[in-house]
Amino acid sequence: MSEYDPAMDAALSGATATIVHLVEILLPGGAIRINDGGADIPFGGHTFVAVDDLYGALAEIDGLGDGVDSQVTEVELVFNPPSLEAAVTLAGVGNQDARVQIWKAALDPTVGLPAGAPKRRFLGALDVPVVEAAEGELSCTWTVVAETDRLFDANEGIALSDSFIQRMWPGDLGGQFVTGVQDQMPWGEEARTPAVVSAINTRPFRA
Repeated sequence: MSEYDPAMDAALSGATATIVHLVEILLPGGAIRINDGGADIPFGGHTFVAVDDLYGALAEIDGLGDGVDSQVTEVELVFNPPSLEAAVTLAGVGNQDARVQIWKAALDPTVGLPAGAPKRRFLGALDVPVVEAAEGELSCTWTVVAETDRLFDANEGIALSDSFIQRMWPGDLGGQFVTGVQDQMPWGEEARTPAVVSAINTRPFRA
């Protein structure tokens, strides 16, 4: 049984359909909806443009291959921004962890619309950006990790540790009673009594 709906499957079996990918990135400052097909494509109540006004064209999607959702753990999205300022903005740290979806579509060139329902091939989040600038060339590449792959990150939740919170917001005691996350201690120092135990030991006894 095909993974695509009948109309898309029929289009892929023909000789005229063009395969394109629709990419949605939900940045904090607004969504990017773009495609690699060279023309604006309507889908899901939105328009996936060929060239984004702010961030330029999607030059390449690397790593998507022929796998299905559960098999693809990482892809790279390569943009050609119109300026260095746009590239730096796209690579901003605030965009990390933005949700990314990628669909595969069979475009009917006679009408400029997807045949059938595009198939979602990837769901993940922006991870690591790289900006490269050379004479006459400028690119911003985002490594995107699959949503399922994030479950294997051993440091997931580290931002909840008291040591991290104290470094970022000195004097904030909101993380004192958080347990189960990594809390680094300089080598050779005496281990600190966990905050929960300290609170119990110092609490006045009431009969």
